[in-house]
Amino acid sequence: EGKTVNKQTRLSIERRSSGLLRSLLVTNRRRAVQTLAQINNERIVPTLWEALCDEADAEVAQLIISALAEHSDVVRPFVEKSLHNTEAKYKRALENILGQPITWIPPGSFLTGSDKQKDTQASGGELPLHEVTLDGYWLARYPVTVAQFRDFVTRSNYQMNDDKWSKDPGTHPVRYLTWHEAIAY
Repeated sequence: EGKTVNKQTRLSIERRSSGLLRSLLVTNRRRAVQTLAQINNERIVPTLWEALCDEADAEVAQLIISALAEHSDVVRPFVEKSLHNTEAKYKRALENILGQPITWIPPGSFLTGSDKQKDTQASGGELPLHEVTLDGYWLARYPVTVAQFRDFVTRSNYQMNDDKWSKDPGTHPVRYLTWHEAIAY
Protein backbone atom coordinates (compact mmCIF):
# COMPACT_ATOMS: atom_id res chain seq x y z
CA GLU A 1 0.00 0.00 0.00
CA GLY A 2 2.97 2.29 -0.49
CA LYS A 3 3.98 2.18 3.16
CA THR A 4 7.46 1.19 4.17
CA VAL A 5 7.75 -1.58 6.73
CA ASN A 6 10.68 -2.69 8.80
CA LYS A 7 12.60 -5.88 7.99
CA GLN A 8 10.96 -7.93 10.76
CA THR A 9 7.45 -7.04 9.55
CA ARG A 10 8.41 -7.76 5.93
CA LEU A 11 9.76 -11.21 6.90
CA SER A 12 6.60 -11.90 8.91
CA ILE A 13 4.42 -10.98 5.91
CA GLU A 14 6.59 -13.19 3.69
CA ARG A 15 6.27 -16.19 6.07
CA ARG A 16 2.50 -15.76 6.42
CA SER A 17 2.04 -15.43 2.65
CA SER A 18 4.22 -18.49 2.04
CA GLY A 19 1.99 -20.45 4.42
CA LEU A 20 -1.15 -19.24 2.63
CA LEU A 21 0.16 -20.73 -0.63
CA ARG A 22 -0.91 -24.11 0.82
CA SER A 23 -4.42 -22.93 1.68
CA LEU A 24 -7.38 -24.87 0.35
CA LEU A 25 -9.03 -21.57 -0.61
CA VAL A 26 -8.09 -20.22 -4.03
CA THR A 27 -8.62 -16.63 -2.82
CA ASN A 28 -6.00 -17.12 -0.09
CA ARG A 29 -3.48 -18.57 -2.57
CA ARG A 30 -4.18 -15.73 -5.02
CA ARG A 31 -3.67 -13.11 -2.29
CA ALA A 32 -0.47 -14.83 -1.12
CA VAL A 33 1.04 -14.78 -4.62
CA GLN A 34 0.12 -11.13 -5.11
CA THR A 35 1.74 -10.24 -1.78
CA LEU A 36 4.91 -12.24 -2.50
CA ALA A 37 5.15 -10.65 -5.94
CA GLN A 38 5.11 -7.21 -4.33
CA ILE A 39 8.01 -8.22 -2.10
CA ASN A 40 9.94 -8.76 -5.34
CA ASN A 41 12.91 -10.48 -3.73
CA GLU A 42 14.81 -13.48 -5.09
CA ARG A 43 14.10 -15.30 -1.79
CA ILE A 44 10.52 -15.86 -2.97
CA VAL A 45 11.56 -17.88 -6.04
CA PRO A 46 11.91 -21.35 -4.39
CA THR A 47 8.63 -20.83 -2.51
CA LEU A 48 6.75 -19.76 -5.62
CA TRP A 49 8.31 -22.55 -7.70
CA GLU A 50 7.11 -25.18 -5.22
CA ALA A 51 3.67 -23.56 -5.22
CA LEU A 52 3.61 -23.71 -9.03
CA CYS A 53 4.48 -27.41 -8.89
CA ASP A 54 1.43 -28.00 -6.67
CA GLU A 55 -1.01 -25.47 -8.15
CA ALA A 56 -4.06 -26.81 -9.95
CA ASP A 57 -5.91 -23.49 -10.38
CA ALA A 58 -5.00 -21.91 -13.73
CA GLU A 59 -5.50 -18.32 -12.54
CA VAL A 60 -3.24 -18.74 -9.51
CA ALA A 61 -0.67 -20.56 -11.65
CA GLN A 62 -0.58 -17.59 -14.07
CA LEU A 63 -0.08 -15.18 -11.16
CA ILE A 64 2.84 -17.31 -9.97
CA ILE A 65 4.35 -17.41 -13.46
CA SER A 66 4.10 -13.62 -13.75
CA ALA A 67 5.82 -13.19 -10.38
CA LEU A 68 8.55 -15.67 -11.33
CA ALA A 69 9.13 -13.91 -14.66
CA GLU A 70 10.60 -11.00 -12.73
CA HIS A 71 13.44 -13.32 -11.64
CA SER A 72 14.04 -15.37 -14.80
CA ASP A 73 17.76 -15.91 -14.13
CA VAL A 74 17.02 -17.34 -10.68
CA VAL A 75 14.12 -19.46 -11.99
CA ARG A 76 16.11 -20.99 -14.88
CA PRO A 77 17.84 -23.71 -12.77
CA PHE A 78 14.46 -24.80 -11.37
CA VAL A 79 13.05 -25.14 -14.88
CA GLU A 80 16.14 -26.95 -16.17
CA LYS A 81 16.03 -29.43 -13.27
CA SER A 82 12.32 -30.02 -13.92
CA LEU A 83 12.89 -30.75 -17.61
CA HIS A 84 14.67 -33.97 -16.67
CA ASN A 85 12.54 -35.08 -13.71
CA THR A 86 9.58 -37.43 -14.13
CA GLU A 87 7.80 -36.46 -10.89
CA ALA A 88 4.20 -35.38 -11.50
CA LYS A 89 4.67 -32.07 -9.70
CA TYR A 90 7.37 -30.99 -12.14
CA LYS A 91 5.19 -31.99 -15.06
CA ARG A 92 2.41 -29.81 -13.62
CA ALA A 93 4.77 -26.81 -13.26
CA LEU A 94 6.03 -27.14 -16.84
CA GLU A 95 2.50 -27.55 -18.20
CA ASN A 96 1.45 -24.42 -16.29
CA ILE A 97 4.35 -22.49 -17.84
CA LEU A 98 3.80 -23.78 -21.38
CA GLY A 99 0.02 -23.71 -21.19
CA GLN A 100 -0.22 -27.11 -22.85
CA PRO A 101 0.29 -30.80 -22.08
CA ILE A 102 3.77 -32.28 -22.19
CA THR A 103 5.02 -35.79 -22.87
CA TRP A 104 7.98 -37.60 -21.31
CA ILE A 105 10.62 -38.68 -23.82
CA PRO A 106 12.62 -41.51 -22.21
CA PRO A 107 16.41 -41.59 -22.38
CA GLY A 108 17.89 -43.37 -25.35
CA SER A 109 20.24 -43.45 -28.31
CA PHE A 110 19.72 -42.83 -32.01
CA LEU A 111 21.78 -42.55 -35.18
CA THR A 112 22.19 -39.18 -36.84
CA GLY A 113 24.24 -37.86 -39.72
CA SER A 114 25.04 -39.55 -43.00
CA ASP A 115 27.36 -42.14 -44.44
CA LYS A 116 29.00 -40.93 -47.68
CA GLN A 117 29.10 -44.51 -49.02
CA LYS A 118 25.31 -44.89 -48.65
CA ASP A 119 24.35 -41.30 -49.48
CA THR A 120 26.62 -39.79 -52.12
CA GLN A 121 24.75 -36.47 -51.95
CA ALA A 122 25.42 -35.99 -48.21
CA SER A 123 27.06 -32.66 -47.47
CA GLY A 124 30.04 -32.20 -45.15
CA GLY A 125 27.80 -30.86 -42.38
CA GLU A 126 25.87 -34.16 -42.32
CA LEU A 127 28.94 -36.36 -41.83
CA PRO A 128 29.71 -38.71 -40.19
CA LEU A 129 26.95 -41.12 -39.27
CA HIS A 130 27.19 -41.39 -35.47
CA GLU A 131 25.24 -42.37 -32.38
CA VAL A 132 23.87 -39.75 -29.95
CA THR A 133 22.56 -40.58 -26.48
CA LEU A 134 20.12 -38.23 -24.74
CA ASP A 135 18.84 -38.09 -21.18
CA GLY A 136 15.08 -38.25 -20.74
CA TYR A 137 13.23 -34.94 -21.05
CA TRP A 138 9.77 -33.36 -21.28
CA LEU A 139 8.54 -32.18 -24.66
CA ALA A 140 5.48 -30.03 -25.40
CA ARG A 141 2.86 -32.14 -27.10
CA TYR A 142 2.01 -29.41 -29.62
CA PRO A 143 4.21 -26.94 -31.50
CA VAL A 144 4.64 -23.46 -30.04
CA THR A 145 2.38 -21.09 -31.95
CA VAL A 146 3.19 -17.63 -33.24
CA ALA A 147 0.75 -16.21 -30.65
CA GLN A 148 2.48 -18.05 -27.78
CA PHE A 149 5.90 -16.90 -28.91
CA ARG A 150 4.62 -13.33 -29.41
CA ASP A 151 3.33 -13.41 -25.81
CA PHE A 152 6.79 -14.49 -24.62
CA VAL A 153 8.50 -11.69 -26.59
CA THR A 154 6.05 -9.10 -25.23
CA ARG A 155 6.17 -10.22 -21.59
CA SER A 156 9.93 -10.63 -21.44
CA ASN A 157 10.87 -7.71 -23.73
CA TYR A 158 13.05 -10.21 -25.59
CA GLN A 159 14.91 -8.52 -28.45
CA MET A 160 14.48 -10.43 -31.70
CA ASN A 161 16.96 -10.05 -34.56
CA ASP A 162 14.16 -9.76 -37.14
CA ASP A 163 10.39 -10.12 -37.33
CA LYS A 164 10.12 -12.78 -40.05
CA TRP A 165 8.75 -15.22 -37.43
CA SER A 166 5.77 -12.92 -36.71
CA LYS A 167 4.34 -12.85 -40.25
CA ASP A 168 2.37 -16.12 -39.96
CA PRO A 169 -1.11 -16.26 -38.37
CA GLY A 170 -1.12 -16.59 -34.57
CA THR A 171 -2.46 -20.14 -34.63
CA HIS A 172 0.37 -21.43 -36.84
CA PRO A 173 3.57 -22.98 -35.46
CA VAL A 174 6.29 -20.39 -35.01
CA ARG A 175 9.09 -20.57 -37.60
CA TYR A 176 12.35 -18.83 -38.47
CA LEU A 177 13.76 -18.82 -34.93
CA THR A 178 17.40 -19.23 -34.10
CA TRP A 179 18.50 -21.88 -31.62
CA HIS A 180 19.20 -19.11 -29.08
CA GLU A 181 15.69 -17.66 -29.49
CA ALA A 182 14.12 -21.09 -28.97
CA ILE A 183 16.21 -21.66 -25.85
CA ALA A 184 15.23 -18.22 -24.51
CA TYR A 185 11.57 -19.20 -24.92
